[in-house]
Amino acid sequence: MKNLFKQSGPKLISTIVVVIVAAIPLTTAPLPTYAQHDIPLPEPVTGAATIVTADPWLHNPYFDNDIWYEFHLRHAPSYPKGVWLPDGNWYGDPQDWRLWFQDGTSLVDCDPHSTDKHSGSHSVQCRAIDPSAHIVTGLYQIVPNVVPCRTYQFQMYSKSRPKESNDLLNGLRVGIAPTGWGLDPDHAPGVHDGDWPATMAWGAYRYETGAYLPLVATAEALNTTITVFSYADAVGGNSHKIHWDTTSLQDVTPAELLSDPDNPSGSSSGISGLTVDNITTTSARVRWNTSSEAISQVYYRFIPTPSPPVTPTGTLLYAVYLPFISNQQRHSWNHTTLTDSAQTYHSVQLTDLLPGSTYAYIVAARGVSGSACVTWVKEGTFTTREN
Repeated sequence: MKNLFKQSGPKLISTIVVVIVAAIPLTTAPLPTYAQHDIPLPEPVTGAATIVTADPWLHNPYFDNDIWYEFHLRHAPSYPKGVWLPDGNWYGDPQDWRLWFQDGTSLVDCDPHSTDKHSGSHSVQCRAIDPSAHIVTGLYQIVPNVVPCRTYQFQMYSKSRPKESNDLLNGLRVGIAPTGWGLDPDHAPGVHDGDWPATMAWGAYRYETGAYLPLVATAEALNTTITVFSYADAVGGNSHKIHWDTTSLQDVTPAELLSDPDNPSGSSSGISGLTVDNITTTSARVRWNTSSEAISQVYYRFIPTPSPPVTPTGTLLYAVYLPFISNQQRHSWNHTTLTDSAQTYHSVQLTDLLPGSTYAYIVAARGVSGSACVTWVKEGTFTTREN
């Protein structure tokens, strides 16, 4: 099956993608017939589903909506019939779960499984179509409406279920494509070695068999869309079954952009138009622009005025030399809440300030530059009005 799908280069997808493949003539031997499914397959559903989700980004994260679609009818007309995958939150949802496999390995058969599951009513069971073959395969979903340079963690539970003595697990893992990359329509669901983007963030491999394992990957989004992937590398043909279940996607962005505001690291090149205005006795507004959409926050602290030196009023009889000790106390930094949206214009209101006082401040922003997120910082001071 190595040449079943035409090769072409990777594409970056910045919106929800529905992958449709034109029929490709098969020049290889006829595909083998499918193994029997473990449970009766559901009929295609045309009505609305009961939405089972507690995840703000993933659709049908537990595979329990009881809506399954036949893969070749929606995404890959040249793919064999009878491969069933979980839909999204309703039948025909463009944010559905899709199948991929590594070009040069066996085609993959998937269906719902109601007895061997991690949670809920079903898991997704996948195995090689060939009786004795090597598979590199998984599921994926393209997820819109994320925030560039916020950090996301994808988790999925997986189980390797070998049956024969020569069934071998080479590894299970999950990953995040932070640019929202999806499979090339010219040869989806086949993935060529050079297709995976350089920014792909894979989690650690797990190698245990016979039990559901949590698989985790973490990445900063580089777009408003990301793609989450599961990945299984297994040998054993259709006797070695891989189960997927119970997924989640969480925003795990740290609360602060700067780990050490006393020594802020980052360039000021992405910040322009820094201004402090609307200064009152107890508040001030900090405004600036960034060269690309960025999340941001402001750090600020009070700078105490040094006490004047004490001048003796009497005659000094002796001269005593003591080390200089400053009474200027260094105050800790306050910071505003990190924004949950990315923008190029930033405006932050600082409140509960002291009248007639000087404050140091640092504006910090994190945005996409090239193929990575970078932090920009710029410092300044301002003084509030007297009462």
